[in-house]
Amino acid sequence: MKLSEITKTIEIKIPNSDLIIWIKNGLSWEEQLAIMEIKDPIEATKYLIWKMISKWNLLEDDETPTPITKEIVNSFGLEIVIPLKDAIDKLVKEKKEKKKS
Repeated sequence: MKLSEITKTIEIKIPNSDLIIWIKNGLSWEEQLAIMEIKDPIEATKYLIWKMISKWNLLEDDETPTPITKEIVNSFGLEIVIPLKDAIDKLVKEKKEKKKS
């Protein structure tokens, strides 16, 4: 395995907007353990999405980059959450298939 495989990001273009979000190729073991401890599946999904985001082109009103915070991610509507969740699910599926082969 190469370091570039671990640090790889995937670009997600949110439909009908100019928002681009890059997600990580995976989570650290600590982040994975934290997700397993969350009992509510919706809260686990929100945490997963927040932790998977590597960067985005979201800007404040004064054009400065918006920090990636749990509060901002929790304020996203379905038009942002669904494409992110779909991309994460696809990534997980691909990793599972890769392990099988």
